[in-house]
Amino acid sequence: MVRWLRSAAAAIAAHMPMTLSLVFLAAVAVLGMRYGWKAPTLSKLWQSSESREKADPEEPAETKVVDDDIPKLVGGFGWATSFPHGGKRIQFPSDEAIAKAGIELATAEERPLTEFVLAYGMIDYDPTTYAHLATRAAGTIWRVEKQIGEPVRRGEVLALVESADVGKVKGDFLTSLNQYDLRTKLTQRMQEAGASVAERILRESQASVHEAQIRLFSDQQLLLNLGLTVRVDDLLKKTDEQRVRELRLLGLPDEIKADPQADTLTANLLPVAAPFDGQVVQRNAAIGEAVTSAKPLFVIADLRQVHLEMAVDPGDVARLRIGQTVIFSPQTGNIAAATGKLAHIGPEVDEKTRKVWVHAEADNPDGRLRPHSYGTGRIVVREAPRAVVVPNESVQADGDFHLVFVRSSAEPVFIVRHVRTGLHSGNQIEVSGLHTGEQVVTTGSHALLTELLKDKLAEQ
Repeated sequence: MVRWLRSAAAAIAAHMPMTLSLVFLAAVAVLGMRYGWKAPTLSKLWQSSESREKADPEEPAETKVVDDDIPKLVGGFGWATSFPHGGKRIQFPSDEAIAKAGIELATAEERPLTEFVLAYGMIDYDPTTYAHLATRAAGTIWRVEKQIGEPVRRGEVLALVESADVGKVKGDFLTSLNQYDLRTKLTQRMQEAGASVAERILRESQASVHEAQIRLFSDQQLLLNLGLTVRVDDLLKKTDEQRVRELRLLGLPDEIKADPQADTLTANLLPVAAPFDGQVVQRNAAIGEAVTSAKPLFVIADLRQVHLEMAVDPGDVARLRIGQTVIFSPQTGNIAAATGKLAHIGPEVDEKTRKVWVHAEADNPDGRLRPHSYGTGRIVVREAPRAVVVPNESVQADGDFHLVFVRSSAEPVFIVRHVRTGLHSGNQIEVSGLHTGEQVVTTGSHALLTELLKDKLAEQ
């Protein structure tokens, strides 16, 4: 008996390590399943099972991706049938869970939408109505008629320059005119005399008329070069005194011509006149100052139309077309935006700015747009009068597909909806595949996309 007990004790002692290991692993498995594979505190170990059930709250339901029972395509868009997430929806356990996740919504709206290219630039003078005016003959300033900022009309005198060269040209023209007049009348008398005048003398007289006519034409051209216009036929009908007076006052303002002392004025006066309607922008003329044709005396511009010079990114040039609408907003002051038309697109990239310069013309009837003011231009490239729009952040991309998450009207569920994007304007984007009034996820839409992609990977 003693020998048997000793053998049994020796056998138990030999298998004791394995037995203890099995018991320990079984205990770990039981505790792991009971406490969710988390190490329990000593207080929990001593609690009864009933106490533990009361202390541990029920685990909340998880957000999950499920198949929609009845997949719907809004409006029956054929292009949506190949959407890989069609019929999917993301289900939350409750509205409280949606709020806790930080989900925010926005409503799809219908509004006119405009897409434009941004261009920064400045307002400038229209180069076709901007002129530097100088005297056409060297001399001295005799009188100044206009000041900076004053309006001028075409042909209106800005200043008078006294030049000896002008007096000489007028004198030569008057001499040529009188000679032509005298020889013409003498030849006519010879022709009326008939056979009593030798044919040779008549031919010589006619030749002298042609010679006088050529000289008169040459001297008239010199007057035209000075900006002084005369009509030979009208002068030939006047007396010598009338011819002298008209040439003396040629080109002068009406108030000077009407002055009783006008007949004593020098014949050397040359007007500097405006070539078009506009406004005096600069004045560099003072009475008594010596001037030449190389020095501009005035700068005038027509501000009823201005030139918009803007810089565009080279990547946006392909979207521009001549005639597109340009809306230019000045940077300073509360000045209303100007609207014009794109008139020119530069052929090259500027070496310094690395931009492409484009030009537009804008009306400025009230003069509110001041040249050399900086601002921002928007060149309209596309317009949609009735676009369904949502915030940019609500649209997510999965490869070549764009999608939004549409809130179900009753349940805490977001339906995955395939959309096509259109125009962009600020924080708004046009989408096809939504109806006005539907609610889409804005903040949190990226997190929902992550859940959707995780489910897709799990299915693979």
